[in-house]
Parts: sequence; C-alpha cells; structure tokens
Amino acid sequence: MIKQNGEPSKTLNRSNTTNAARAKPDRKRLGSPMFQVAPSIVITIGAEPFSARLRHNAAPRACAQLQRLLPYNSEVIHARWSGDAVWARLADVWPAGLRLPPESATGNPTPGDVLLFAGEQSEPELLVTYGASRFACQAGALEGNPVLVIEDGLDRLAAIGCRVLHQGAMKLRIECIAVPFDAMGNPVHVRAKNGQPQ
Repeated sequence: MIKQNGEPSKTLNRSNTTNAARAKPDRKRLGSPMFQVAPSIVITIGAEPFSARLRHNAAPRACAQLQRLLPYNSEVIHARWSGDAVWARLADVWPAGLRLPPESATGNPTPGDVLLFAGEQSEPELLVTYGASRFACQAGALEGNPVLVIEDGLDRLAAIGCRVLHQGAMKLRIECIAVPFDAMGNPVHVRAKNGQPQ
C-alpha cells in the first residue's frame, strides 16, 4: 500500500504476517537444551534395551499393524528352524484371521533385522535375528516383512541370543518412547543414577 506522498505504508497485510510467522522456526524452542521429537522404538529383551527403527518404506502395512500392538509384552524363545534368531508368538494379540501380504519380504535377514510374519504357512510371529539366519518353520522356508532394524548394540544382541539358546525364554517388551534431541538435532542420552546411558 502506497501513501499519496509516495512513501510506503507501514501497514502490513495480517494474513501475510501470520503466514510468515508460521514459516519461521521457533528459535527459542530450537535453542533450548533439549526438545521432544517423534517417538522411537525400544526393544527390551531381558534387561537389555535396544533402539530400533521402523521400516515404513519397506513394509508400511506391516509396520502400521505392529504399531497397533504396542506396547507389546511377551517373551522370546530361541528359533528352532531359523538359525541365530529368537522369536515371539503373536497369536495372543493378533486379530483373528488377519493375514499380511508380502512387503519387501525376505527369508535371509541380517543381524539386527526384525521380521513380522502373518501368512498361511505358520502362526503370526516376530523373528529377531542376531547372527546367520534363514527364516523357516517346520513346514519349510518362510519370508517375513521387515518391520524393525536394530542398528547398534549388535554385540549385546548376539550375547542375549546365546543366553536364550542356553538358558531359555526371556521377557520381551516393544514400545514407543519420546527421544530428546539437542538444538542441533542430535539425540541426547539421558544418564541413569548409575551413570550409564539409558
């Protein structure tokens, strides 16, 4: 808007001001020591927690169904047919008759992969691999949808797998938690009373 004397008016369009304010980042919030972001997944086997990432891009339908089950509490036992892996039955919480179509399905997971199977050949289950594995059941080979991947602590995961093999079943919990990040977007590891990162 221009005044008659040719000088620009200081009056601004309110809608434009509002849109501009929305477009700018909240610097006060970003500059704080930490802030909460989208939930992350934590898998706890026995007393050992592992951070995991949902693989929405690879298996969106399977990931969505898994999230509906969270928090999930059960136990894992060692795989009998699938090599270095532990598995959990989902039959107690799985919707009756629900079958999932293959989504990037694989029978050759790598350490840290978590596969979700809900097909015709076997009961619904989660397979957590810690070493060399070939997904199978008594009836033969299986392929599961990759829903989670554990990206660190694989040495601890392998140790847990060996303990399950030799000592038997362990408790399993899968849950969503809020992860604090610092102003630069780096995850902040909260230390417990014993000084160890949680």
